[in-house]
Amino acid sequence: MKILQIIGIFLVIGILNTVISGEYIKLLKLPSGDVAMISIGVMTISGISLAVSTILISIISIQKQLSLTISLLIYHIIYFITVTYFGLEWPIASFSFTNIDLFIILIGFTVWGFTFATIKFFQSRKKQTP
Repeated sequence: MKILQIIGIFLVIGILNTVISGEYIKLLKLPSGDVAMISIGVMTISGISLAVSTILISIISIQKQLSLTISLLIYHIIYFITVTYFGLEWPIASFSFTNIDLFIILIGFTVWGFTFATIKFFQSRKKQTP
């Protein structure tokens, strides 16, 4: 059951990354030919991260029981490595609000912080309940 819970959380994270990235692209109002496939790219990267991290967590959990926080950290490390590997435009020195790659990473960090805080909140409420 725990692995299904982790997969469900990873799916929600992937959906959040995709939706927030898509809304950011709409906010920029760039020509659709330039950035139309970014949401699908984020969805693909989230799927790859889901598959790799689920396999890795399953292998590790045979030896040692992992907490939900560590599983979440493993997913996001794999997500950021995958985002970096698949077409990150360097250098970041050319910062502007249309530097989409930088904001895809910032969106990933924001979603990571949000899910981490949410999980910690529910875990603390669970401990307080008699």
